[in-house]
Amino acid sequence: MVTTPEPDPELRESALIESYLTDPANAGIRSLRLCLTDFHHSARRAAVALSRRRWEHLTTLWFGYEFEYLYEDAITSTGRRLSPLDYLGTGFVGDASDAMWRALPALQTVTIEGGLLFDTLSSNTVTHLRLRGPVGSDGSLFPAEHLPALTTLELQTACDVFGTAIPVEQLQELTPSALPSLQILDLSNAEFDDDPRETLATMPLTKQLSELRLRPMDDQA
Repeated sequence: MVTTPEPDPELRESALIESYLTDPANAGIRSLRLCLTDFHHSARRAAVALSRRRWEHLTTLWFGYEFEYLYEDAITSTGRRLSPLDYLGTGFVGDASDAMWRALPALQTVTIEGGLLFDTLSSNTVTHLRLRGPVGSDGSLFPAEHLPALTTLELQTACDVFGTAIPVEQLQELTPSALPSLQILDLSNAEFDDDPRETLATMPLTKQLSELRLRPMDDQA
């Protein structure tokens, strides 16, 4: 498929992704990895492109961008510095989130890396979810109201570029009503601003778990 050149070079990545996702020849893919460089453009455009058809065979999705320290300036494809915090509140995918998740009825395994990506996470079919960073548009750790099939959740967090860790209180976003089938909660690679054990001990969700994985106490902030 021939695409019209984008006037802004930083739009080129998103145009290529959109072209791939809207090509009927790719409708049957089973796995998709979207590791974005110009994610300030590509994240939303990819989500919108995904929402244009139902992906009946897509079971595995990796979506986001790589980083060393959360909220550090990203370097775009043109060498420009980009501050993710400029998108706090609006997010990179933002309000295009719901339509994207609705278009993925077969999804089972999801990895999301990066901060401030989605307004919401919503799926009736996802069973395994790995989140690296507070992926909510508002900086929340877990922007999901209901993931009824989820059995395994991995949360990976570390200090951001300012040396600040995720508030341990954000774990209270994990509730039985949002995660009725959750059995395994993996926090072995999650760093919080305080030891999470006390918070976890008071959470109703903890009682339904068959396995809870934590960092060694000496590794906590």
